[in-house]
Amino acid sequence: MIITSIPYKDQKTIKEWQGKHTAFGKWHEFRLDLNHNPFSFPEDYINDFSIITIRDKNESGSYSGTIASKTGYYSELSNKHNCLFDLELFNYKDKIISPDRLILSYHEQETRFDFKKIIELIQRSNSIDARFLKLVLPVNSYKDLLLIAELIETSTKPVLWGGLATYGPLSRILYSHLGAIGTYLGIASFPTASGQLTYEEAKNYRLDQIDSRFFLGGVIGNSCVNNSLGLTYYNCLFQQRNLPALYLPFQVDQIEDFLAWVHDCSFRKKFYGFSITMPFKKVLAERFGSHLPAINLYDPISNRTANTDISALRKALEESKIKADDPVLIVGSGAMAETALLLLATKHRVNIRARNKVRLNYLLTKYNKLRHLGNSILSEGYKLIINCRPLEADPENVILEMKPDQTTKIIDLPYTQKETPLIAYCLKKNIPYIDGKVFWQWQAQEQEKIFLENIKDLS
Repeated sequence: MIITSIPYKDQKTIKEWQGKHTAFGKWHEFRLDLNHNPFSFPEDYINDFSIITIRDKNESGSYSGTIASKTGYYSELSNKHNCLFDLELFNYKDKIISPDRLILSYHEQETRFDFKKIIELIQRSNSIDARFLKLVLPVNSYKDLLLIAELIETSTKPVLWGGLATYGPLSRILYSHLGAIGTYLGIASFPTASGQLTYEEAKNYRLDQIDSRFFLGGVIGNSCVNNSLGLTYYNCLFQQRNLPALYLPFQVDQIEDFLAWVHDCSFRKKFYGFSITMPFKKVLAERFGSHLPAINLYDPISNRTANTDISALRKALEESKIKADDPVLIVGSGAMAETALLLLATKHRVNIRARNKVRLNYLLTKYNKLRHLGNSILSEGYKLIINCRPLEADPENVILEMKPDQTTKIIDLPYTQKETPLIAYCLKKNIPYIDGKVFWQWQAQEQEKIFLENIKDLS
C-alpha cells in the first residue's frame, strides 16, 4: 500500500500533484493542515482511496485549532465520502469515526524513540477498533531497524510505516520486510515530512512491487553511496531479468551496527551480497581476515570477501600497455592506491604522491621499491598516471605539474556523471585515458556474476 502524501497548498497544485503521482497506487493522503484554512479543502478531489489528515502541532503538523473542530469536520466529511481519516492516537474518542475508516497515528517528535514508550502506545492502539495504525519514528541506526520490526510485530492491526532521520528513506523502502503493510511517498518540491521517498526513488526501487519476498543487497559506505552508479545499474538489471531483487544504498556510520543488523534481522536469508566503498574497504578486509589489504565485496551467504577492483585494474593496465621499466605515478594512499601497488610495485618503477603521512609511510615501508615524490612531480614524465584520490580531493595540482607531452596514459578512478577535471584535461591535451565510469563498469561485471548466482541459489 503506497500512499502519496500531497500538501493542500491550493486547488491548482492539488490537481497538478494528484495527476502526476498515480503510478504507485491509488492512495493519496491530503495534508489539509498545511493550508491556513484546512476546512476549505475542495471535496471534488476526495474518493474512496483518499486519506484526510489534519495533523496537530504536537505531532509534526501545522494545525493549531481545537480538536473538536477537527473531529467535527472529519465527522461531516465521513457522512459524504467513503475515505479514510488520520487521527492522532492521543486525540481518539469513541465513535468519532467508523473504525473501518480510521487510521490511528503516532509521530515521534524527539530525535530518538523510547522503545518501551512505543510498546505502550501500540498496546493502547490494540485496544481500539481501527483499520490501521500509523507509526512515524526516527531511525538513526541499523539497531533501530531491528527494534522497529519488533514494534510492528506487536500491533494487532496493519501498520503504515514512515521512517524519519538518517535511515528514514531506507526504512521506507524496506517497509514490507519490517512487517508494515504500507508507506508514504512525498512530493519532491514540497515533502510533508522528512525521510519521504520521492517518485523517482520509488520508481527505481519498484516500490509498487516490492514485498517481503524480495532479495536485498547494495553498496556499503558513507553518504557517497547515494550517488553510486550501482543504484541504477543493478536495479535496471534486476528489472530487465524480472528478478525480485533490489540494490540499495546502505549509508553506514558504525560498521558493526550494520553487520549486526545483517546477521540478526528476520530476513537475513534474503541478502545476496554487498559492494563496499569508502571508507570501509580496508576496515572490512581486516574485520574478515582477508589476505588482501582492501576488499570491495562481501558475500553474506558464504561469508566470503573479494576485491573485483583488482581484475578491473589489471584490465586497465593491460589497456595501457606499459612496460616493466616504464615510470608510473600513483596519486593517493587509500585502498585503491594500495590495490594498484599490489599489481605494480614488484615489476614497475612506481612513484607515489600522497598527503596522508601515516598511510604514506606505511606504504613506503611495505613496498620498499616505492619512491615518494615529496611536493613535486619528477620532470621525466610518466608513461602512466593513476589518480586514486576521491572526488573531494581536487587533483588540479597534479594537472598543473604534469608533463602532458611526456605522459602516455591516464587512469582516473573517481567517477561522476560529469567529466572530472583530470579527464577534461586529457580531452584538451589529447591524452589517452580510462575514466572512473569505465573502470567501475569493469569491476561491476565481476560483482554482477556473484550477485546473480547468489540470487539463483537463494531462489
